Amino acid sequence: MLSRLGQLGHIVRLRCNYCRTGPRFYRPEDLIVLVGDREVDRLRRRLTCEVCGRKDYVEIDSPLLTGQERQSVIVRRLVRVSTIRRPIWREELL
Repeated sequence: MLSRLGQLGHIVRLRCNYCRTGPRFYRPEDLIVLVGDREVDRLRRRLTCEVCGRKDYVEIDSPLLTGQERQSVIVRRLVRVSTIRRPIWREELL
């Protein structure tokens, strides 16, 4: 679960095997805000690549990094979540 990874101090790595983007690293607490507290394996079809927009080639895991690797990793932080409101209309006779 993502909450358990956050308690242990792990991070989540996301890579796209289609466009070879990444790896990008995220904090589990930020992903919980977006998709809820889920297992890392179940996030595979929930997240899309920001470059190519595909879901089926995204690889997600939680690597065990050494101290030296942790110092050089750039982690993406969630700033805010914006919601787009779109009206849906139907036409009726009076």
